[in-house]
Amino acid sequence: MKESDIEILRLSPTECFEQWDDIKPLIQIAIEDQHYTAEDIKHLLLKGITRAYKVLKDSKTLAVITAEIVIYPRDKVVRIHTAGGTRADLWAEKVIDEITKDAKGVGAVELQIIGRKGWLKILDGFKQQTTVMGKMI
Repeated sequence: MKESDIEILRLSPTECFEQWDDIKPLIQIAIEDQHYTAEDIKHLLLKGITRAYKVLKDSKTLAVITAEIVIYPRDKVVRIHTAGGTRADLWAEKVIDEITKDAKGVGAVELQIIGRKGWLKILDGFKQQTTVMGKMI
């Protein structure tokens, strides 16, 4: 399988609803904390707050990535918060390119990823800027 064989589709809210049984398991495996459930992300997708990108190879779903637009007082940022699937080494850069185009299209100035440190090994141009930690109080 080559990267050129990979297709990236940005799903509309309607497509997310229609394809939920296909994309939910890949979203679910990517959730790492108590802040989201797959159902929470489904609601955000259906409202258009979060966007889903589906990675296909020969019409088979390899991965689903979700990202949201975060609006700060002075900037917009697109933040990838889930990425679940297989063979990330083949599609990660292509997905980043697609999400970057969308981010620029909405006026975002930064693309952020909240995820495992291992993503740094396969994503060109990204560096660890901070560590996100949490403590229940």
